[in-house]
Amino acid sequence: MIAATLFTLFFAIPVAIGYIANIINSTKKLFWYRKRIRRVIQWTKAEYPATIFIATTVIFFIIGLLIFTGIKFSLITSLLVLTANCFAALVFLYYYWQMPTLLSRHKEWVKLLIAPLVISVATISKIYSDSAIAELSGLSAQDLPGTQLFLTLILTPTIWLLALSLAFGYASLLLMPILFIKSIIHDYRKTTTKKTKNSRTSSSHVTALAAVFLSAIILMTFIEKFASKNFYEPRLRQAIAFASFHLPATYCGLPDVEGVVIAPMSDDRAALAIPDSKLGYTFEPINCKPARKSDEQMKTLLDAIITKQKTATALANNPSSAGK
Repeated sequence: MIAATLFTLFFAIPVAIGYIANIINSTKKLFWYRKRIRRVIQWTKAEYPATIFIATTVIFFIIGLLIFTGIKFSLITSLLVLTANCFAALVFLYYYWQMPTLLSRHKEWVKLLIAPLVISVATISKIYSDSAIAELSGLSAQDLPGTQLFLTLILTPTIWLLALSLAFGYASLLLMPILFIKSIIHDYRKTTTKKTKNSRTSSSHVTALAAVFLSAIILMTFIEKFASKNFYEPRLRQAIAFASFHLPATYCGLPDVEGVVIAPMSDDRAALAIPDSKLGYTFEPINCKPARKSDEQMKTLLDAIITKQKTATALANNPSSAGK
């Protein structure tokens, strides 16, 4: 970190400032850059994400090469590069296939298709949330209504993401040969007709092929990671504990242990959430009868509260007596 800061302050920034000053003082270079900037402003909507996709792809391969040589990067850095690369690829493909025009043209059919999908995903999310509660905690989902709601909220976007990623992964098996053949046909036509004005279109086919290939691989990698039991099980256990287990162990007359929490249930039952280094939490059903004060104890407590309130009222009405 210190080396990177020193490199930025004493090398990268001075070099950048010097190069900018050189451009400003050179009429020829300034005109060249202005011309390029005007050209960038006139880009189509597909060219911006295509440029970002190419840049992130180059960064992705550079990082992969550095990792291969023994240089380590943090997991967050690698995930950010992969996510940016995949997102740029999908945005580029969205405009490459002219999806805005297609969706606006078939708006009613899209609505008819999305409505049952939304209902289906919501239903599946509810089923999976109840199943996860039963499997991971050994408790009935009806005993943990907060967890039911929280897991349904979490699993709904997760199911959408996994389903769309899986669908795109299977579709890429068909899309890649189609794009490859399309690129060959376009290059053949360009060669035979001796036209060069569509070279940008030709390169967009190759970019689309690379975008489909890389985004499919990245999405399948994410699916494999998310579907791993070692990844989702500890997080779901932590979500169960967060959503429903809020009371200390003393609520059921047990010793107060740090991290151990209780979820009370009906019929003098409860469940104990015990922290676990590997699983996140383990859950144990227990009998729980909260300590209740007797009528005599409650009467004594209420009398003490009433006496305290009367004393406070008397002091407020006669402040001079407080000094005495």
